[in-house]
Amino acid sequence: MSLSDQDLEKLGAVLEKMLLEDENITTRNIIARLPRLFRHPTDITRPPAIRELYIEAKEGQKNIRLAAAKLKDSKNTLAAKIETQAQKIASLEADLQLLVASHKAMYAAVGEIGALKAWLAFFERHQDSLDALTRLKAVPPMSSPKKIKP
Repeated sequence: MSLSDQDLEKLGAVLEKMLLEDENITTRNIIARLPRLFRHPTDITRPPAIRELYIEAKEGQKNIRLAAAKLKDSKNTLAAKIETQAQKIASLEADLQLLVASHKAMYAAVGEIGALKAWLAFFERHQDSLDALTRLKAVPPMSSPKKIKP
């Protein structure tokens, strides 16, 4: 069986449409779309020009589906990583809140026993740390330490 150039173009257009619609490219599906051109699967698989178009389309579909599967796996992997990172961030934020509360309690306890001056002396050379503690609200607001004089 031999097809005219016009019929080969029709076949090419049908194969391209099947690729775009992700319809399985099989001889039976081609026959269903082009019943006037083909009656039997061998009408597609025997003639070299037709078989070449058919095989190229099947390979193209295989490659497209493989790429789509990899992309889907990538999305799932990325979503899992994002979820893991979100859980880690939530855990770290909870840890920070615990440490800040603990630090406030320690600060209050040190103040009660009159050792606040000694505590501030500990930060004498670390004003940036003291500023960070203030920013984190890790020291009670009423007794936030003043800047240490150099």
